[in-house]
Amino acid sequence: MNGVACPDSDQLRAFALGTSGADADGIASHLDSCSKCAAEADGAVDGLLADVRIAAASARWTPERVRELEQLLAGTGLWLALEEMPAPVAGYELLEELGAGGFGKVYRARHTLLAREAAVKILHPQWCADPRVRARFVIEMATIGRLRPHPNVVVALHADEDAGRMFLVMELVKGQPLDQLLRERGPLPVEQACELAWQAANALQHIHEQGFVHRDVKPQNLMLTDGGVVKLLDLGLVRVVGTQGGTNSGAAMGTPDYMAPEQTRDARSVDTRADVYSLGCTLYHLLTGRVPFPDRHVLAKMMAHCIETPTPVAELRPDVPYSVAALVARAMAKEPNKRFQTPGAFAAALAPFCGHASASKPASVVKTPSKPMPLPLPNKPSRRQAIKWAAAGLVPIAAGAGLGWWWQHRKPGHSEEPLASGFLRVLNPDREAVRAVAFSKDGQKLARYDGHAVRVEDTANGQTLFRIELGDATTWSPGGLAFTGDGAVLVVALNDSPERSRIHWVNTTTGQAAAPLTLLASGVLSVAASGSRDIVIGENGGRLGLWAIGAQTPTRSTLQPAGVRAIASCNDTIASSADDGRMRVYPATLPPSPEAVWDGPVTAQPADLVAVGLNADAGRVVAVSRTEGSLLGWDVKRGQPFLALGLVAPDATLRAAAIASTSPRVVVGDSAGSVAVWDWQHSTTVVRYRDGAGPVALVAISADGRWAVTLHETDGQARLYRLPE
Repeated sequence: MNGVACPDSDQLRAFALGTSGADADGIASHLDSCSKCAAEADGAVDGLLADVRIAAASARWTPERVRELEQLLAGTGLWLALEEMPAPVAGYELLEELGAGGFGKVYRARHTLLAREAAVKILHPQWCADPRVRARFVIEMATIGRLRPHPNVVVALHADEDAGRMFLVMELVKGQPLDQLLRERGPLPVEQACELAWQAANALQHIHEQGFVHRDVKPQNLMLTDGGVVKLLDLGLVRVVGTQGGTNSGAAMGTPDYMAPEQTRDARSVDTRADVYSLGCTLYHLLTGRVPFPDRHVLAKMMAHCIETPTPVAELRPDVPYSVAALVARAMAKEPNKRFQTPGAFAAALAPFCGHASASKPASVVKTPSKPMPLPLPNKPSRRQAIKWAAAGLVPIAAGAGLGWWWQHRKPGHSEEPLASGFLRVLNPDREAVRAVAFSKDGQKLARYDGHAVRVEDTANGQTLFRIELGDATTWSPGGLAFTGDGAVLVVALNDSPERSRIHWVNTTTGQAAAPLTLLASGVLSVAASGSRDIVIGENGGRLGLWAIGAQTPTRSTLQPAGVRAIASCNDTIASSADDGRMRVYPATLPPSPEAVWDGPVTAQPADLVAVGLNADAGRVVAVSRTEGSLLGWDVKRGQPFLALGLVAPDATLRAAAIASTSPRVVVGDSAGSVAVWDWQHSTTVVRYRDGAGPVALVAISADGRWAVTLHETDGQARLYRLPE
């Protein structure tokens, strides 16, 4: 072909079937520049594949059509689509083979009554009679069945034996295994590689917490769905800690390219640290594009894992940060006690290096991660490329892309668990309303507003110091409570409507008004102390103002484009989040122009950042994203993110959050009724509990992070906790 004249219909049809021979390259070049011919070629493929799909689902073919397809498809990869599917199994019609291994095959299937598709794994008939293989398959079924749901772990729907065939039914999602991703793209960007390993570590942490060791972590057993979720597959080698798992003493089980040294000696004795090693090898592969010890036979690879050090990541990828390379080296330490001791610890170390495009991931030992960051999948080959490869015997077109299994989220109900350690008392035993809570900076005083009065009490012993009636604020919402830095005045902001609010200044020694009432012609969204005697107030009209006690106008103010949702103050710096989804940092002088010292990135949703924390000395600001359920951190000096810490489970939504002002702690409550306190500086959980019934409506934490209050919607009780040091 000369690339100018259009091929005729027969030539295009032959090309579409991969039978055009020497003309294929010329036709392919022509189709890249001729949309008319490309559409005709694709139409030929569409018609043929439609016939193939019909053939796979029914036998309503004419003999003439069968002979025509046999002639057309002879010698092409498309013929694989016409291979006879096995008979239905337990009500599932098998539609398409998705993959095969040494012991079985996985099919895309459809339930004949429910018309719902699933993945069905069937043990090869020749292995069903082998007691060892049957035992391994039974272990896989039982293990998957015992695991609690987790978004990064495959979940079984059904398992049984039908007409001598052992099978396992799992949910079906589109995606590809990581080994295929590596073949198509080569070494991955650092952030994406760390993200994938981080998700896998969370899956391994989940099975570790339930007493399992996977023993075969590798790219082939990690499926990346089209939505960016990594799924841990193939639990056939899983061992329950404390059992022998059916493995002979001294047997090495796993895959040599990723096998921990101790696993090469005796697979029965390994613990979760072997999975950490294998995941380290997997991350090595994702970053470098090659396994740790390539071009060796099996025994040489196993020996190398025991006594040799692989080529350092930095030598193969100079662009990989030293700290990331160090994490890989630590995970691949020869001695188990020198590795990360749990997959969760590995996840915590990886989190700061993951991509932050969606700022959606936990960074620590998290039992259930939050929504995953969608990763761009590799560009799929064009249909013409796929057909050429199929004709050459390189890929079976009808085999489809690799698929995994998706978790059906289940909303956990309230469980009657014992009260968490550190519980002190219920603040409202008579179930009176609690609409706002605040601690003094030293944590010694606790204030709460019930809708018409404020009560201030001694935090430690509960003694009421005073109670003052302030009138109802029922038509909208309370704007917030805050003690001045010296604790002498309590500021109570009450909204009578979105356009009208009042500020009460209460002397905390006498319990009387410390200054005349301040009236504002806008609603108040946030209040925070600044220094020892000033107060920062954020309004729904966008004004951020610095106020003196009793003032009728702010001493200084600046105007933001949207309502000021949350405020933090530290030294001579003020941080705020606005309803436009942006973080801003200002000097305490609050210049009248809206220009900030730092104007942070936009989040996914407006009115999203509901709590703010600031460390002015370190130049860092953190904020809680309600829609993502995460704590996001930025280095103001460098203008770069440094933290994305997932705070709630993916099947729950964040309902309340508060950040300590002088301690790196944050408390959050979710729709499932769970409360968690995090140390964001170390990306670790301080404590978790679920003492109340119903979703969490309110949380508060003292400046030093030693005290916390929670309120649940259903039981209406506000609980006070003394947090671990």
